[in-house]
Amino acid sequence: MKGSLALRLLILLTAVLLPLGLIAVYQTGQIVGEARLLSERVLLSMTERAVANERRMLSRAMGTTRGLVSALVARPNDPDYCNELMQQVVRNDDLYVFAGHIAADGIMRCSSRDAIVDFSDFDDFKRIAAAPEPMITFNPNGAVTGQSVIIVNSPLMVDGQFEGIVSISMPHEIVRNETDFPEDDLRLATFSPTGILLSFNSSNGSIEDLFPQDVSVLDIIGQERASFTDTDVNGQRRQYAVVPVVPGEAYAIGIWQDGAAAAFARPSYIMLALFPVVMLFASLTVAYFGIHRLVLRHVDRLYRTMRSYTIDPDVAVPVTLDRAAAELEQVGLAYNRMLQTLQAKQAEQEEDLKQKTILLREVHHRVKNNLQMIASIMNMQMRATKSDEVRQVLKRLHERVLGLSTIHRNLYTTAEMSTVAADHLISEIVDHVMTVGVDTNADIAIEKRLDAVLLYPDQAVPLSLLVSEALANAVKYLGKPSDGSARLSVSLAHDPSDQSVRLMIENSKGDQMTDEVATDASDGLGTRLISAFVDQIDGTSQVVQDEKAYRIVVDFHVQEFTAEENEKETRADPDA
Repeated sequence: MKGSLALRLLILLTAVLLPLGLIAVYQTGQIVGEARLLSERVLLSMTERAVANERRMLSRAMGTTRGLVSALVARPNDPDYCNELMQQVVRNDDLYVFAGHIAADGIMRCSSRDAIVDFSDFDDFKRIAAAPEPMITFNPNGAVTGQSVIIVNSPLMVDGQFEGIVSISMPHEIVRNETDFPEDDLRLATFSPTGILLSFNSSNGSIEDLFPQDVSVLDIIGQERASFTDTDVNGQRRQYAVVPVVPGEAYAIGIWQDGAAAAFARPSYIMLALFPVVMLFASLTVAYFGIHRLVLRHVDRLYRTMRSYTIDPDVAVPVTLDRAAAELEQVGLAYNRMLQTLQAKQAEQEEDLKQKTILLREVHHRVKNNLQMIASIMNMQMRATKSDEVRQVLKRLHERVLGLSTIHRNLYTTAEMSTVAADHLISEIVDHVMTVGVDTNADIAIEKRLDAVLLYPDQAVPLSLLVSEALANAVKYLGKPSDGSARLSVSLAHDPSDQSVRLMIENSKGDQMTDEVATDASDGLGTRLISAFVDQIDGTSQVVQDEKAYRIVVDFHVQEFTAEENEKETRADPDA
């Protein structure tokens, strides 16, 4: 049965997913709400359990300080009684390491260690003296004990007058909470109402790094019971639970790994995760098989057929779709028509390209043959003439014509036929000039350093003529120095970053090795030709000479092919 693919998919997916989706959304919402409430309760309960020992210790210490206050009020001015009372408290209870009474002037004259210490400048003493209220503080280096202690302070009031503070110290290591939870699961910190850290159970790292990033400690320790989720200062997601240790005196913050409560509320979270997954799996299974039957298998066949065409167009075949929807059948028919059109166009283009390639090769081949014929005629004329001056003129013309012939031979023998390998071209010109212009027995060291450079004929032709002229001049004035062999150096350096090219031809000075008649010396034709060829490749040139060598340096940039009508032409007379 043929029909609209969109209509088929719409009816199928609506019938399957809508009822399941509505049920899953409703049930998930109910479970999420219950799981959230349960998670908060679990966190608070676990934190309460974790802080139970510390609550007992602090409550016991506060009860002890209140008992000491009552005893000292009954006998206020008895130093011996005070000292004995403090020592007895420390002796009878392993929880305490120190007990003492600080008088209203800040001097502690009564203590379990019979020590006199001035606390008048201590901030804690000043705060209690200004507002006489019980206070729990933490001191990493106790003034008397010298160890890390938690101090429970209660003001001593006699007839409404502040008469000092009763203080008890407990070792921090004892008060540090000992819970059944591994430290990696729970970090617990206890604070005073003013935000002073009293104790913590983190043995590695700083507990401050675990505090919530967006909530201040002072904002949360005043709450009776609260739980929330936030990121710590390191950006890690954590769950926090705040419970009172001693109401109004100390509060605990439980810091849990994110999701820790789920481990204790597992049934709810299993239901929360399992129900939507089952619904989603059932929905996707039905939808997948329906879409696969109607769409995916046909799209996959179209894809494989198209891919085979992109890999090898010659072996591409039309696509056949089995009982596809009307829209996909139309796509398959359109692809088959497109394939036939492309194959016909490709065959026509290949035939045109083949004909053009043959024609272009034939043109370059005939031009090369004609130039070689002209060079042969010049060579015959050179052998026939008796004038050395005419022979040298014909020889120079012969070299220029052979340079052009080399260009066209390179063009029709390369695959592209549109560019010339300048390094190969210059190498052939050097070999030819040295063969016809210098005695084979001459002691000459030839050095060629040629980078690979591809040039279009617009630059390759004047460059070949430029090299021929420059080499002819170099050979003409080549000399052998007294300390070694004659030297001729040709280099072509290419910088791909900016497509710049530097051509350098250098010959040594000394005893001249050729007897060639200087036909260009009187009118400077060679120099003018070189200057004209440099202009045609849009380059610059400079001539440098010293006591040992003579060199010409030409700089230019590789240019793209241009079909402008007013491009520069090679002229027989540069001044024309």
